[in-house]
Amino acid sequence: STYYLSAVAAALLQSETGIPARGIPASELLLFPELSLADPAGTLLVAISRSGTTTETLLAVERFRRAGGRAVWAITCYPESALAAVADRVFVAAAAQETSVVQTRSFSNMLLLAQGIAAAIGDEDVRLLQRLPEMGQALLDRVTEPMEALGRRTDLDRFFFLGSGLQYGIANEGMLKIKEMSLSHSETYHFLEFRHGPKSLVGKESLVAGLLSQRAAGAGRDGPAWRDHSGDNTRRIAGRGRLFGVAAGHTPGLGPPAPLPDPPAASGLLPYRFAEPGP
Repeated sequence: STYYLSAVAAALLQSETGIPARGIPASELLLFPELSLADPAGTLLVAISRSGTTTETLLAVERFRRAGGRAVWAITCYPESALAAVADRVFVAAAAQETSVVQTRSFSNMLLLAQGIAAAIGDEDVRLLQRLPEMGQALLDRVTEPMEALGRRTDLDRFFFLGSGLQYGIANEGMLKIKEMSLSHSETYHFLEFRHGPKSLVGKESLVAGLLSQRAAGAGRDGPAWRDHSGDNTRRIAGRGRLFGVAAGHTPGLGPPAPLPDPPAASGLLPYRFAEPGP
């Protein structure tokens, strides 16, 4: 989960600041530092760990220090943890401490910290995050019943999560939650890449969750092309199995968005909106 969180955080940081960023598993930095650290002295390492005691994360920080890394920031739920002790700056989500094996509220809360960091460095208005409780409650009020109905569907045994850009890390986390919590087969793909072979696995027993990007749909000259391709992909998938669309605003073919407060035009700081589940 923290690797997928780091992928989202890196995308947010690069999007908001223009500074190159990438998310990698701690084990990759530990075992193959030469593939991750082109310029250690000019690199900030943001280490993310729910417990702050993850072995490979602590070893990766140590390896980063030995390589001459510039600084270490930590995002964790435990302020007295070993990771917090070795970091130069610590961002703590203490209210998200949990005893569950799978990450639930810890993931979302640490992601909020990453969003806040990206907003602050990118000179965005961090106060926008204060709208999240209102938007989250409106979202839950709208989707709880259909989500519970989907959860009771015993005929669904194959799950696919599609996402691109900022949504790809979230799609991976959705895939992992299905796999960990229901022991069901689940996979993740970039949205348009799903057309090249993997879509052949979709059948009537499948559920496809597509996290659609409103930014990609409306930004620049490629916006119309994205809308055409994503709409075509959606129709093809819906013809093979069952589709559940997750959209940031209205997306052709997926029905109207939920009646939530409109997010600002910039950034990925606020949650995306659910479209109606498909047939």
